[in-house]
Amino acid sequence: MFFRELLDRTYFHSENVFQQNQILQARLAEEVPANWFYFQLATTLAAKEQDTKLEESLRQQFVQLTDPQLWNGRILLVVECGLVGIGVVVLFLLGVRSWRNRRNRPHQDDDLIQTPWSFGDGFAVLVRGGAVTILLIGVIVLVPNGDIILETYGSLLLYVPTVILAALLLGRSQGTSLLAVWGCKRPFPARGAFLSVVGSVVALGLLGDLLIVLGGEAFEWSVNWRDWFLPQLVWGSQLDLFKTGFEVVLLAPVFEEIIFRGLLYSTLRAKFTRPFSIIGSALIFALAHGYGFVAFLAVFWSGLLWAWAYERTGSILPGICAHALNNGLVVYSLVAIFR
Repeated sequence: MFFRELLDRTYFHSENVFQQNQILQARLAEEVPANWFYFQLATTLAAKEQDTKLEESLRQQFVQLTDPQLWNGRILLVVECGLVGIGVVVLFLLGVRSWRNRRNRPHQDDDLIQTPWSFGDGFAVLVRGGAVTILLIGVIVLVPNGDIILETYGSLLLYVPTVILAALLLGRSQGTSLLAVWGCKRPFPARGAFLSVVGSVVALGLLGDLLIVLGGEAFEWSVNWRDWFLPQLVWGSQLDLFKTGFEVVLLAPVFEEIIFRGLLYSTLRAKFTRPFSIIGSALIFALAHGYGFVAFLAVFWSGLLWAWAYERTGSILPGICAHALNNGLVVYSLVAIFR
């Protein structure tokens, strides 16, 4: 209610009620951390009050606060440009080597993805895993303190049922190794292939994201802030920061690559062609995130790249590394710029 009144009086209310604005300024200083959002609201409210002294003081404080953040933003930009540069060079070398290999051995079969289970078995595991997840979350919502349980362990609840079912139904029952079930036909790809694929995928991912955002702006489609903003990283405690960072940078890449590449992509490859499987798995991966159109395209592009990395190496490890690095850059940008 306070924030609704604050936004209404700051941006929409035409009347200038000095006493009410003073009260809002005081509550704003008490309840909102001294970050970018606070200074934008407080400065706008001070300008509406025509309190030039307070407005100038807030602007000076904002400059002192944001100067380190600007440097953090510049560091992030340099790191991303460096990754793109290295990745483009590696991608070029990888393409040259692949062209030479195909020229010297045109009939060589380099298909590393040979699914040890049928399409029906894999599809059944994915459907059952999703059903168990929905049922489990529904039960937890009904128990006392269920919302706290979901907030604390929600990330694991989304992934673990499907992974366990895959281990039981595709692994133990069919005599398939867990590594194969979880997407490691080659547990340890050759070092050169591993590094080159990761570098290429990261570079293409960053370039694709940039082009997608620029293309969206050209058509006046912007990324919805809810698709990338994680309040725990900006306003949460140190424990919230560690927990959210751990989930986003480590848990999500590992489990999502197991499910969407190791299980889903392999299942599609058991029945369909390579291009269809890459596109299909990336499409389902993007839809599962529930983002807006521009962010959907970015996730879809990442899904294409990580499926290609899996197809290229026979292991989800390159995809996990690229996925973790991608998420890590997002976490760093939020913490460095807004916290």
